[in-house]
Amino acid sequence: MVPGLEPYSEYGLIVMVFNRKGDGPQSGPIHFKTPEGVPEQPAFLQIANFAKNSVTLMWGPPAKPNGILTGYLLKYQLINDTEEIGSLNTINITDPDTTKIVVSDLDTSSKYKFYLSAYTRSGYGKLITEEGTTVMEGGKATMFANSNL
Repeated sequence: MVPGLEPYSEYGLIVMVFNRKGDGPQSGPIHFKTPEGVPEQPAFLQIANFAKNSVTLMWGPPAKPNGILTGYLLKYQLINDTEEIGSLNTINITDPDTTKIVVSDLDTSSKYKFYLSAYTRSGYGKLITEEGTTVMEGGKATMFANSNL
């Protein structure tokens, strides 16, 4: 086993023996590819737009996908300042080129937390989170965002 190799990368390996008398002959190069791994977290997650009962989220793909991205998993829940925490809702985004989504059916005057991770066939990467609160102001909702990277 060779330590320190990156997932989903190509390498060339040459083996050579040595002792007190010097180096032996090199082997021919062996080329190989490491298997897919899980991606890093998305580059960013932000609330880009809002309406009365919906929020538009935007994100950037992971800097190191460590394989072929197959999609994103978005989870969100109501987290008002009371002890009450809403149920966790899940949206599976199966198009890996998607970097924006509208989350609908949100309550106004409520605080939500959004969790996003990218995934490959090997599994889910680390989460990135974003929080936002909708507030009614004269019939118009305003979203205050609080990023937690």
